[in-house]
Amino acid sequence: MNIQPHVVFRGLHSTPALTARIDEELGQLEELFDGIISCHVAVEILNHRHRSGRHVHVRVELVVPGKTLVVGREPVDHQDHQDPMTAINEAFPIMQRQLREFERERHGHHRATSY
Repeated sequence: MNIQPHVVFRGLHSTPALTARIDEELGQLEELFDGIISCHVAVEILNHRHRSGRHVHVRVELVVPGKTLVVGREPVDHQDHQDPMTAINEAFPIMQRQLREFERERHGHHRATSY
């Protein structure tokens, strides 16, 4: 990336595989839009007292001209987020869709709404 992303791991250690996957995903985001002003990624373990065990939460925040895009994968809605790689693999495609939509809006191409 042209800017240095800020990646944080809370409650778990980063691994070369997780770091490489995040770097790959961030590279794809930059290919979609090269005007990213800042990027923050947090991968953290949420320790709930539920029987389902630990959950991984991934939050991706991009600041682009005039807007902040945020994706946060909540384990409450997605029970398979006990694996950090799964949570990462699900969060970044959502950010890609948001970035594509931002780019369409920026160029005046709005989706047609059907009623």
